[in-house]
Amino acid sequence: MNIRFEAVLSEQAERVLEQLRATAPAEWRAVQECIAYLEQDPYPPPSERAPVQLLGVMLDPAAFVCGAWRISFHVEDAAFVIIERLLQVDSQHS
Repeated sequence: MNIRFEAVLSEQAERVLEQLRATAPAEWRAVQECIAYLEQDPYPPPSERAPVQLLGVMLDPAAFVCGAWRISFHVEDAAFVIIERLLQVDSQHS
């Protein structure tokens, strides 16, 4: 059985994707591919997750790692992958 989840973007995630599409198409495509991956399997292993902090505040203890981006998400109603935040991280410190 092949179950596919549907991604639902928060306003923040939509804004980031729109900006990436206009300014960094290659990064936009990479993030879109990561979201598609989560639609296929929204339970990635710990090796594909990392904590995200901003100014010392924990935003997500287990965001999905997507290159230089972190995707904060959760699964709802066993059918939807809610993309809460898209955050670019400093690759020198991740």
